[in-house]
Amino acid sequence: PVDSTGVPTGELKAVTGTEYDFRTPRTAEKQIRRMMGKTYDINYKLNKHPDSLELVATVTEPVSGRILKAYTTEPGMQFYIPSSNMDYLNGHGNRKYGKYYGFCLEMQHFPDSPNKPQFPSTVLRPGEIYRQTTIYKFENSPATKCHLRIKSVSMSMEILRRRYGDTSMVFQQSILHIISLLNKGTPFHRALWRTFYTKTF
Repeated sequence: PVDSTGVPTGELKAVTGTEYDFRTPRTAEKQIRRMMGKTYDINYKLNKHPDSLELVATVTEPVSGRILKAYTTEPGMQFYIPSSNMDYLNGHGNRKYGKYYGFCLEMQHFPDSPNKPQFPSTVLRPGEIYRQTTIYKFENSPATKCHLRIKSVSMSMEILRRRYGDTSMVFQQSILHIISLLNKGTPFHRALWRTFYTKTF
């Protein structure tokens, strides 16, 4: 939860029975409709061992068989779906973006951690080394002609990660753009990545 200024209160709330519960496969489209168009911009406390590289989220598109699996050593994940109209951006085939035309799975520590002692620490002292691993793995089941394109996209993301870093705005925006390229410009709520599953607290 956050206060009126958008700063986390420090309280950790269970997702059970809420629109944020994706521990079993659910479509984000239905949840957004139930929230009357309100979208997602929330940090999840991941149900995992500290610093262990684990599968924390799976997104599938059942028609094409596209699958995105996210692994991380980080304790949290920001799930974000833009609600603003992005028609000023052009996608694959020069198609215009719109509302809900993508999503982000951003692996991270909890927002405002330095001011919340109950959160996992983000303090890095002199002589210490910070390391984290995040993997976005694309699969396709059953195998289709999409395989080579997905493989090349995975390689492109690795190049971007090495050049700009995991947490840079360029890298995050590139993830959104790459997913939209796979999507061929089709709205998120209509076709691609319909089922979202996350391993949360």
